[in-house]
Amino acid sequence: MDKILIIEDDIELRETLTELLEISNYSVIIAKNGIEGYTRLKDSKPDLVICDVNMPLCSGFELFEKINTEDLDGIVPPFIFLSAITNSKDIIKGLKLGAEDFITKPFEINDLLNKITRKLDSRENLIGKIIKTERQKISRELHDGIQQILAASLMGINASENHLNLLDNEEINLLESTKNNIKKAIKEVRIISKGLSEADNYVKFDNQINDLIDNLRTSTNIDFNNEIILPIDLLNSTKHHIFRIIQELLTNILKYAKANEVNLSIFYDDINMNIKLSDNGIGFDHEKIEKGNGLINIESRLIDLNGEVVITSIPGKGTTTNICIPLEKNVIIKLKSL
Repeated sequence: MDKILIIEDDIELRETLTELLEISNYSVIIAKNGIEGYTRLKDSKPDLVICDVNMPLCSGFELFEKINTEDLDGIVPPFIFLSAITNSKDIIKGLKLGAEDFITKPFEINDLLNKITRKLDSRENLIGKIIKTERQKISRELHDGIQQILAASLMGINASENHLNLLDNEEINLLESTKNNIKKAIKEVRIISKGLSEADNYVKFDNQINDLIDNLRTSTNIDFNNEIILPIDLLNSTKHHIFRIIQELLTNILKYAKANEVNLSIFYDDINMNIKLSDNGIGFDHEKIEKGNGLINIESRLIDLNGEVVITSIPGKGTTTNICIPLEKNVIIKLKSL
């Protein structure tokens, strides 16, 4: 759910906008002046700001200039300015500061909603491009840097095996264990690098999940059964979240479940996409297990997707994880001519 910050000193208009946006399925944060708005903006990191131009203590333009000259640890959200003044000097001043959208009070509700939709779509596209660029950069660094260092280390260990007669059994076992750990690290870096470079393409994304399972199938004694049917128009950010969620769940199974059979199914209808992952492992008692970073990360990703997770586990009888993700706001909207 997109977050919108309203900065408006007129209490009646502020409440009206809040009600309108909440009805339109937006999460709303409010501030009554520019100073309070600055604090709210830093703390809540909204996706868009609707801001009055003329306010006491700190005007909308002063706030906009302030946040654009400071490092707020992220992309400055798009602003839509509200003003009862149509003075061209104000508009020119705003444009020089980088403001792009103005709405004059009183305004048509549909005009405001349309501007909000366009701004949020543009922001998502921008963030998607930035994420893609950074992902490719990290992928290259993993492949060209860390993976090469690990490969060189493995070559060194292989060379040392010519002198095993100088080592006792404990040292030989330690050497073999280290060698296996480096092999695992190289494989994991390769998987991560590949995942980062392929996360923006649908066909590759589909194959990416199957490749992950195939790698686990060949490197473990677990029998994997998977049936994956994905919507073709998922947003890139949604694809990335889903892959990381599945990867985290499978990692937990490998670490803790002691399972020999895992079943994964992904399917969807007109409203939701559903992910079901089950294993026949040792299970766990909900009351005796503390929530770890893995589950916290999964829940954080599902908050971004407006999704829900239900984990059912019985000691000695395995664990089943059911995830439901609404397709609304997680797919690319396509308009069809009638």
